[in-house]
Amino acid sequence: MIGEAEAQARHYKNLAAKLAEENSQMKADLEKLWDMYLNKSSAEKGQAAIKDGLTAELEKLDPLNKMLNSGYRAKLYDEAYDKNMEALKKRDQ
Repeated sequence: MIGEAEAQARHYKNLAAKLAEENSQMKADLEKLWDMYLNKSSAEKGQAAIKDGLTAELEKLDPLNKMLNSGYRAKLYDEAYDKNMEALKKRDQ
């Protein structure tokens, strides 16, 4: 009876250690993911600022340029986004 209790205690101690290790790894993975999000979010803000500046300059130089049309820019974005997403999904299969 005491031997069974000791074996069970060892089992649960090992299980707790394993769960603590997995928890530590998940926390590290989450921190990496959060850093990736922060970098991506900041990069998007920087790109938007550049686009806004370039758009303002282009409007001064060439007011009829098709890149000033937000619908046209959205079309270009959507096409590139969809093409990339499709390629990434194929890679994962």
